[in-house]
Amino acid sequence: MDTALQAYLEQGHGADALAASWRHLAPGLGLPPRLLTVMDSLLDAAESAALFDTEACAFSPRELQHHLRDWLDAVRP
Repeated sequence: MDTALQAYLEQGHGADALAASWRHLAPGLGLPPRLLTVMDSLLDAAESAALFDTEACAFSPRELQHHLRDWLDAVRP
């Protein structure tokens, strides 16, 4: 998950690859359903943000990147 997030953050794109990677790995982490729901919401937003070149009115891509990092930090053992 770290590798996929780092690639997403460095390249500024690749939301589809990030989402596919995280969604593939998440079931094996044994996370509570609420954390998986939050993850899906963040990934949905990342995929939507990839469609825009600038800050969307609903969310900021920079804030989204911050939230993705925070989520990953929170679920690390």
